[in-house]
Amino acid sequence: MKIVAISDMHGYLKDIPECDLLIIAGDISPLRIQSNTAKMLEWLEDDFMPWLERQLCQKVVLVAGNHDFIFEADGIQEEVTRIFDMYSSWFTYLENETVKIDIDDHEISIFGTPYCSMFGGWPFMYEDDLLADFFKEIPSKVDIIVSHDAPYGTSDVCSEGMAKYEGHIGNRPLAEALENVEFKYLFHGHLHTSNHSAEKLNGGLVYNVSLLNEEYDLVYAPLEIEI
Repeated sequence: MKIVAISDMHGYLKDIPECDLLIIAGDISPLRIQSNTAKMLEWLEDDFMPWLERQLCQKVVLVAGNHDFIFEADGIQEEVTRIFDMYSSWFTYLENETVKIDIDDHEISIFGTPYCSMFGGWPFMYEDDLLADFFKEIPSKVDIIVSHDAPYGTSDVCSEGMAKYEGHIGNRPLAEALENVEFKYLFHGHLHTSNHSAEKLNGGLVYNVSLLNEEYDLVYAPLEIEI
């Protein structure tokens, strides 16, 4: 099975390599409209989902990120669900939950979560005690974890911007939760310029799959792996 993983597109809809499974680890929303509910609904329906449908992949799994206001906005979740349901045969949106994906008789389990450490009034950001409760939903054994945030201490040191002076800036409750989880891969974004090569954590491999740098320029290639 070939997997392509990407994150932090921020509105860039660039075709991805052919694969069996496309994983998107959040921050899909264009910066110019990210907090405009009406325009985001229109973009989801008229641009993002049709773009996904054109990609040469069998299945897609998406989690949200802290720029994806639409997925926490009040009063419109029925509309978001309506849009996603039109593509339910191949598309799955995960919000702190697990799904089993079957591709050509090969089943893999995926846990997806959008929750990030707090540093302002962004979507899906909570204090550590709430994050610890959310991450209790991670199964004790799962093939793939898709987390918008990086676990503290792994793949979480940035090379650009103010973040580069702060050392490890990942999610502590997530790292603590993963001490008791057997997983093969974790794909994250959020920290655009942390290491894009694999880092080991508790027997699994962690990858930053952001496509953009800290200046929101498209500089990184999609991750392609065979499992």
